[in-house]
Amino acid sequence: MSHIRAPQPCRAGLPAIPSPFRSGRALVLAVVALSIVASAVRAAKTDGVRLAPPTPGAVRFTVTVPEARVTRIDAEQKIDQLALDGYIAEGEPGTPALPVRTVMVAVPPIGDVRLTASATEAAVHEDVTLAPFPGQDGQGRAVRTDR
Repeated sequence: MSHIRAPQPCRAGLPAIPSPFRSGRALVLAVVALSIVASAVRAAKTDGVRLAPPTPGAVRFTVTVPEARVTRIDAEQKIDQLALDGYIAEGEPGTPALPVRTVMVAVPPIGDVRLTASATEAAVHEDVTLAPFPGQDGQGRAVRTDR
């Protein structure tokens, strides 16, 4: 015959705290773990992303793109670098390095998904030659490739 032991009430009449949390050390570890998770959630890149009011069958949001910075990095060859705050430069080796940002959006497991985008204003920069995205050598170090 097996015996099942029910939790013993504590003095205040509440159920006993499960044994892993009886020690202060376990409670401290749990609080630290929760704060790390909360920090990671806060650190997720949501700068410039604003959710619009929902409509039936659609999720709409706005991504505000910061002002582009064009910096001359090679005066002799007249090569420039394009940068946007919060974006990273990506590309195929030898092609222009372009600022990229990924916004993760949850979609339903079934049904059609459609993405549309529109720009509200454009900025024109004259006489810009973008620097090529670097390649990598056998050790993973960045190397400049010719176009």
